[in-house]
Amino acid sequence: MILVGPRAAHARVRVAVPDFKVDGESTPALALQLQDGFVLGLVRAGVQVLGSVDVSKKLEGTPELGACDSSRA
Repeated sequence: MILVGPRAAHARVRVAVPDFKVDGESTPALALQLQDGFVLGLVRAGVQVLGSVDVSKKLEGTPELGACDSSRA
């Protein structure tokens, strides 16, 4: 006999993309297309993405966090 309880809530993976940089020669339009494709790929994979504009807005009150690249508190 197998007992199955309620499913555990699955937390969605969330990422912030504070900056997107393309190395090498490219036009601004191509860089935007690459960024859009990158973000769209993450969204289609089920990742909740916070874009660079949203990240900037969230960090307005705490500019010292703008250079932070660690998830550790």
